[in-house]
Amino acid sequence: MNPLAETRVVIDAPIEKIWAVMLDVGNYSKWNPFVFRAETKEDVSKVGAAMKLYVRWKSGKGDSSDEIISDVKLPQTDADGVKRAHWGYRFNGLLHTFGLIKAVRYQWLEQLPNGTTAYSTREEFRGLLSSFIPLADVQDGFERQAKALAEYAKNNSTG
Repeated sequence: MNPLAETRVVIDAPIEKIWAVMLDVGNYSKWNPFVFRAETKEDVSKVGAAMKLYVRWKSGKGDSSDEIISDVKLPQTDADGVKRAHWGYRFNGLLHTFGLIKAVRYQWLEQLPNGTTAYSTREEFRGLLSSFIPLADVQDGFERQAKALAEYAKNNSTG
């Protein structure tokens, strides 16, 4: 079984607002306690865009990773009448190139009938070194990020 981290939260905000906050990576320092900084010169709503993410673990120590946008679905209403969106990015670099660690993080949004939005995120780790991933720290980071996203999207305007 491959290590994975995942979490889900319902946010009291419309899907478009949450989507805008998620993709405004330049403003992560305003609200995101886990991915506290992101650097890119590209449009992160486009597959193939590169970015560097800086994470802060619960211990206060940090790390960084290079990522490539691998999957994007802008908010739209599906055939079943539900508005959904998702954003995925894959870990990039030497560990990925040599198959030592492969991972893709997905973040999904689904507009609920009452106007709130369900946010979910999941990352599964594969490769020879995947058992060395600090999984409890990643899980904690996902939970802190989801909670902060919910607060920020509910209480602030984007931009």
